[in-house]
Amino acid sequence: MNGRAEGLQELDLTLEGFWRSFGAVILIIPFTLVAISSEKIALTATDHAVTVLAGSFVSLRLFGLALDWVAFPIFFALVARPLGVATHYVPFIVARNWSAVVIAGMFALPHALHATGFVPLPVLSFLLLALFVVALRFSYLVVRTALAVPVMMAVPVVLLQLLIGILIEVSLDRIFVGVM
Repeated sequence: MNGRAEGLQELDLTLEGFWRSFGAVILIIPFTLVAISSEKIALTATDHAVTVLAGSFVSLRLFGLALDWVAFPIFFALVARPLGVATHYVPFIVARNWSAVVIAGMFALPHALHATGFVPLPVLSFLLLALFVVALRFSYLVVRTALAVPVMMAVPVVLLQLLIGILIEVSLDRIFVGVM
């Protein structure tokens, strides 16, 4: 997706394709497991080391992925009509779901390098920050193209996706730390 609407033609934008696009999460799970491994190493290596219970930590992160995977599409389904983008809802969610695989793959590489000891934590942090900027830009292009909206509408949608993800992550972290 490079910001051209022709790219959407490569996706199955039917209602069946919409539901199938949620299966893309299966492709994201391995990337997520790599990131979880890296995160566990980072948590145990910091001064704020948390006792990381292998099973519960992984389960919590995977639950967070599942929750994040459905929360935004459900919320956006409720606001798409008032925002005037209901006719573009299905193509947008399909493009969003499949683009999430690309984004997860981008983040998996530095996490894998960190988890295997090739990249120290400070370098990982820098790489993740740089990739975060790239991911925001990519998400912006997906939103702008798939919803066919101007910049002033695309930016808040990207920020809304980000905010929902952050709220889920922070909430689960609080639950996780509270359980410990």
